Parts: sequence; structure tokens; C-alpha cells
Amino acid sequence: MKNDKLYQWCDQIWLHVLYGIGIAMSCLLVSRWSDISMPSKLMYMLTIMVPLHVFEENTFPGGFFFMNNLGQKSDRPMVYPQNMLTNMITNFEKYEPMQGGKNNG
Repeated sequence: MKNDKLYQWCDQIWLHVLYGIGIAMSCLLVSRWSDISMPSKLMYMLTIMVPLHVFEENTFPGGFFFMNNLGQKSDRPMVYPQNMLTNMITNFEKYEPMQGGKNNG
């Protein structure tokens, strides 16, 4: 199972991608500060905050889905009812409204 690509992606790789997005957005925000409108600055800041939120939720202290599953008295707290896949999907959904386009209202 640990050789499965989806497992590897949901385990650590997506976290590194998300942290990379946060670092890139931080660099862009700092380097283009005077050229960016205030609403765009706020969107940059929100985009930067998502990886920080994911870090505290996923990796410190032990993972939010694991703690939730313990609270629900799961006999398999690492995988049921919440797991790495559902957690990754939930957190990447936070980026969807920030992408721009016709779905932003």
C-alpha cells in the first residue's frame, strides 16, 4: 500500500506542494507589493495562510483527522472515518474559490 501513488501523494507530497505554493505566493506578494491592489493582497494573504493552517491541522500535534477519529471512538483512528485522502481533498478545496474565474460570484 505504501508504494501506491495515491497513498504517497496523500501522505506527504501534497503537503510539500501546498507549502511550496505558500512560499511562492509569499515571494510574489513581497516582490510585487506596490503593484497589487488591496483585494488582491488580501487574496494572496489568504492563500499564504492555508498552508499554515494545514501545517497546524495535519502535522502538529499528530493530525486533526486522527484526533477527530479518536473523539469518535474509532477502532482504526488513522483511517476511519476521516483519513489522509479526505483531509487532503478538504484542504485543497480551500484554494478553489481563490483561483478566480466565473465561480467566484
